[in-house]
Amino acid sequence: MYKLVIVEDEHLIRKWLHYAIDYKSLGILVVGEAKDGKEGAALIKETHPDIVLTDINMPIMTAFEMFDATQDYSYAKIILSGYADFPNARSALHYGVLEFLTKPLEKEVLYDCLKTIMARLDQQRNRGINDYSYLYLKLPQITEQLPETAQEMLRFIHEHYHE
Repeated sequence: MYKLVIVEDEHLIRKWLHYAIDYKSLGILVVGEAKDGKEGAALIKETHPDIVLTDINMPIMTAFEMFDATQDYSYAKIILSGYADFPNARSALHYGVLEFLTKPLEKEVLYDCLKTIMARLDQQRNRGINDYSYLYLKLPQITEQLPETAQEMLRFIHEHYHE
């Protein structure tokens, strides 16, 4: 299951985002909602979501300020905005936003967006598993070479210690 946080200042839109999609059938769990970027940042730090769906312009803290506050956390970013203007789009690219959706939003567009994001996240997870499997298989060979490498290092230190 992928974890999703919804950050939207307009109550009705926030509730629509929560209930418009059957997230469970997609393999997504909505772990929280926030009404502004400050609450969103706290929720991200608390729940470690895989995906954050957020409005840009909100009271107290914008989406971009929230991204700054949570830069140590890794999650897929989806922006939902009433404005498709260039400065916001440029900032979205700067922050690594994967999707920039505009209001009013159709349910099918959100669904397709989430499917695309999940495919990307699945790919990242599988790559990590493959990397782990490769290292696990190589481990005996690597550890076998360690004593020889350690001996070479000691020999080098002994020969060059006085220089």
